[in-house]
Amino acid sequence: MIIGLGHVAYKVTDIDRSIEFYCEKLGLKEAFRLNHENGELMLVYLKVAEGQFIELFPGGIDKGKDEDERAGFKHLCLE
Repeated sequence: MIIGLGHVAYKVTDIDRSIEFYCEKLGLKEAFRLNHENGELMLVYLKVAEGQFIELFPGGIDKGKDEDERAGFKHLCLE
């Protein structure tokens, strides 16, 4: 049984601009970020409400053959 929405994930072309939009324009707060072992940013979680987040992945490209690298919706996490 689905009891809620955990998070929605997007791959973005400009992580700083995306964080600025969600935090400064919409009033969300950064919850946490994770880095790869080499120190490169892996993802940023933004808190929407208690237990609900937007997950942003950097490095998205506007066009490309590899769907995994394209900017846009990536997945939805249901509880």
